[in-house]
Amino acid sequence: MQEIIRCPYCVEGDNFAVMTARADGRWFLCAHCAHVVIPDQPSYQCNCDKCAALGQPQSSESKQTLRNSG
Repeated sequence: MQEIIRCPYCVEGDNFAVMTARADGRWFLCAHCAHVVIPDQPSYQCNCDKCAALGQPQSSESKQTLRNSG
């Protein structure tokens, strides 16, 4: 099963937007809002504009992770 990481802020169709694996595949970037998730580092604090607007960064631990069934 391949892990699919979705942005908690951006929507594509009926789902949250799929984030793109970057560099060595250990971190993910939303092409729409620049939100970053590093699943292996749950304490990582994103500092994208959307997280900053909430008044505090969102940790990777709080991100929605879905498993691809195909």
